[in-house]
Amino acid sequence: MYKRSAAAVVLYLISFLTERCEATDGTAVNAVTTICTEIHYLKQLEDELKLKQLQLAQAVETLADEHRQLNLAATRYRGSRQGTAYALLTAVAGLKAAKAATQRAEATAPIESAQSELARRRGQLEALRHIYKASTPQVDGAVKGSPGSTLFSGENLRCNVDVTFAVATATECEELTGPSLAIKQAAQQLQTQENYKGVPDNLFKPPKVTNDLISKGSTDSSMDSDSMGKACSDSGGRTGSNGIGIHTATLQPLVETVGDEQLSSNGRCTEPAKTTQKEHHINRARTAGVLCQVRQHLKPPQAAVSTATAGNLASDPDAQTAALLLTGEPATEENTDKRQAAVTKLLGEESTNMNTKFFEPLTMEDVALKIGSDTTKTSIKKAAAGDLYAAALAHFTAEAEKRTEKATKSVTAATQAKEEDCKGKKGASCTGGCELDGEICKPKKKAEKEDGKTVTTNTTGSNSFVINRAPLWVAVLLF
Repeated sequence: MYKRSAAAVVLYLISFLTERCEATDGTAVNAVTTICTEIHYLKQLEDELKLKQLQLAQAVETLADEHRQLNLAATRYRGSRQGTAYALLTAVAGLKAAKAATQRAEATAPIESAQSELARRRGQLEALRHIYKASTPQVDGAVKGSPGSTLFSGENLRCNVDVTFAVATATECEELTGPSLAIKQAAQQLQTQENYKGVPDNLFKPPKVTNDLISKGSTDSSMDSDSMGKACSDSGGRTGSNGIGIHTATLQPLVETVGDEQLSSNGRCTEPAKTTQKEHHINRARTAGVLCQVRQHLKPPQAAVSTATAGNLASDPDAQTAALLLTGEPATEENTDKRQAAVTKLLGEESTNMNTKFFEPLTMEDVALKIGSDTTKTSIKKAAAGDLYAAALAHFTAEAEKRTEKATKSVTAATQAKEEDCKGKKGASCTGGCELDGEICKPKKKAEKEDGKTVTTNTTGSNSFVINRAPLWVAVLLF
């Protein structure tokens, strides 16, 4: 039995897998077989690029609006578990908004460049169709020439005749047939295709004309008449003895062909065709190269926070880090389960819909803003989208500060009361909630657990105040 060497088997497998994994052109580019189908393909890409611009702009606007809404909610409910959840979403929305703005900025120039190139290429193709649609040529203006030895030695007859083609308009491709279903997949397939398919550059040239020349006689001594228009002849005209002219001039139809142009080679986008560093005006290679460049910027835009579930956000590294910081956990935590749990702890189980739980309540008109002598009732959603955003933020911030101040005074009062209980006690009498600190009897300090973490606690009866701070940069994310 024939056996292959190990090396041969490896080479065979590499070759097989390479062929299997090789990218192929999609149905859209393979549907380009004529000038009209290339025009349809270009138009489809132009429409998709316009849509992409709108989507990128909409993502920036939507996320900025969501960030304002969430920031107001986080400020309104600051100090509560609900406020912490909104703070997490505010951080996520802020990061996503920044990424969306960057994505849009980086895509603007490539998309505009591609739109310009696609429109230019489409215009060239349409012009080519119109040129070849010229009407039947008009032959006239015959003028006798002087025979010499230009074409033949010892020429006898010579005549100059004008051939004029009237301007005509070809039927628009859209009127002949719309884009096929295959071509409508152009944008989706652009990411993986290898080639651009279109008319070769050398097809862009004036139409071919076939002239039917007729002559009679051999002397031009009496050829002084051009009464026939198409020919120079003697006074006898059609019945004369000498004459030469063009009977008919026929415009030959365009033979349409298309070919492949690689979008890239060895990891680099195709360069435009040039002569002495000057780009050709008709340039299929340039179109291919531009498509190669723009497809790098056609990734889906950043999704709105309101469309996510808690499970979606639990898989987001940025959301995980923010959640860890907001819950007092170390941001350096590497355990995936713990990182994801920090998010779901604040937002709810994985199936929890962010829009239903966190955004819909913000549409309720339960916010009363007093500006001057007027009180305006509105919702957080409306305030975030209009001129009341700053006023609402100031209002909620002031309310949060009042709550913080009130809580601080309450803790201080309770602590002072406890110190009074211990004051004056000495030695063995310093018992109960008191302990000796040297010679002085003070309230006991003890270590307590919060979510498994040891924190320092001032014991003040039912008003225990837990000191547990997250790093400062979390606040930066929120505002």
